[in-house]
Amino acid sequence: MIKLKTITDKYRSVYAAAKALNVNPIQLGRWLAKDAYIDDEGSPYIKTKGVIDMHYDEQREYDKERLDTIERHNAVDVDISDYSAERWGREIHKYLAGIGMSTEQIKAEFAKRFPELGFSESD
Repeated sequence: MIKLKTITDKYRSVYAAAKALNVNPIQLGRWLAKDAYIDDEGSPYIKTKGVIDMHYDEQREYDKERLDTIERHNAVDVDISDYSAERWGREIHKYLAGIGMSTEQIKAEFAKRFPELGFSESD
């Protein structure tokens, strides 16, 4: 693309350029005022005041994924009064495996954060 001004500078006036380029002189003046560019096919392009948020789709996808995760892990009313240490261990193990942790990572997590529950590979 080439700047329209570069093309019109070859003429004595905007009117002469408009006549040679077969464009209305008022329109040509508007395009020049807006620093228009011309593509290879002769179509003018003008930078507008507004912009398009190019990261909109990425942010929307991130938000959707985040909400899905929150909904998936939202606590529901569950009676946990009968949960034993063994059952807690199984629940935590199942959750950690569900979020993609390997057996070694789960074992390390149990050792660090839940030593009282112990770790069983059969969980």
